[in-house]
Amino acid sequence: MTAKPNCTIRSLFPFRLLVCGVAVAAMLSMALLSGCASGQPAASSSQAASASSASAAVQQQEPALTATVVVKDADDPDAAPASYPVELAMADATAFDAFQAAGIEAVVEDSEYGKYISSIGGKAAEGTSGWVYTVNGQQVMESIDSFKLSDGDTIEFEYITM
Repeated sequence: MTAKPNCTIRSLFPFRLLVCGVAVAAMLSMALLSGCASGQPAASSSQAASASSASAAVQQQEPALTATVVVKDADDPDAAPASYPVELAMADATAFDAFQAAGIEAVVEDSEYGKYISSIGGKAAEGTSGWVYTVNGQQVMESIDSFKLSDGDTIEFEYITM
């Protein structure tokens, strides 16, 4: 006797169910993706309206203050200093906020007095030499993260030896 393969309709049911499920998933995916390609908005009109008004509010908002961060060349005091104009969104911005906004390469350390910039552009403080800052040409006797800026301030960093 030879064995007959078991090819009844019942044995094919799970396979047909799987094929139908895959086909339905593919059609749903195509329908969703075609909506994206057609340029139709994915959100409801009320969501789109609130999103566009929020976007317009952000675009109309002007910076709370502007400042300029200046870094004198530590190795050549006669060289022109690097100048970084920055716009800060908060009215209570600190000199440190401006320094961070300028994107200057630096090492910042926390001390008991506040933040201290120990290295700028690879030039690190050592011995009695280090980085100091002035605001509008005036020496500042507080940490960089506690000094509040005013619109138009210039923060200047210089490497000195005491």
